[in-house]
Amino acid sequence: MKLLTIALLATTLLAQSPRKPGNPLDRLPTNIEKLTHFGERADFSPTNTEVAFMAKSFGDAFTVNLKTRIIRCLTCNVPGAAFLRVMHLSTGDYLLIGAERFTDIHTSRGRDNELWFLSKTPGAKPVRLNQKMSEGAAISKRSMLISFSGNLRPEPRTPERRLQPDRRRGRSLRPRPRPQKQARRHRQTTRRRLHPRGPGLLR
Repeated sequence: MKLLTIALLATTLLAQSPRKPGNPLDRLPTNIEKLTHFGERADFSPTNTEVAFMAKSFGDAFTVNLKTRIIRCLTCNVPGAAFLRVMHLSTGDYLLIGAERFTDIHTSRGRDNELWFLSKTPGAKPVRLNQKMSEGAAISKRSMLISFSGNLRPEPRTPERRLQPDRRRGRSLRPRPRPQKQARRHRQTTRRRLHPRGPGLLR
């Protein structure tokens, strides 16, 4: 009981203490350093020599060299790039996640979201892997094995029609559409292996 009272008192004092003025980035601990002034969704390379990151959601992919601090754009040669993630492969190449073009947030994140291969060769362009995905991509740093979640959505079917007696006329039949049930959203985790010599999925 005594320890609980002390803990509550310390929490109250910390909550009442005023915030320090200024930008927290100007007073970083000695073991933390700012690499860039922009970016999100960072991914370290298997050799820990560079960090890949996105400029923004539905934007371009970049890398920053941890030794030279040189920032390089990976997809600036793709007009209207709309990628969401960039991740390192064990070969030094990259895996991109996103739509071919931006439509809207929900469509581009859902129906049009897919996997792309990007060679580490400067100036290379993304190659479609013909694999849709949802989220949760995880890449092995030792092999060409990737894991991700995908949506299994049934294809829309033509509404069934059934004949029902018309009681007002007593003798004729009129077609009546059967209400179509809303398709449920199914999610499945999938694992695929990339070919180490080039783009392509080995199932």
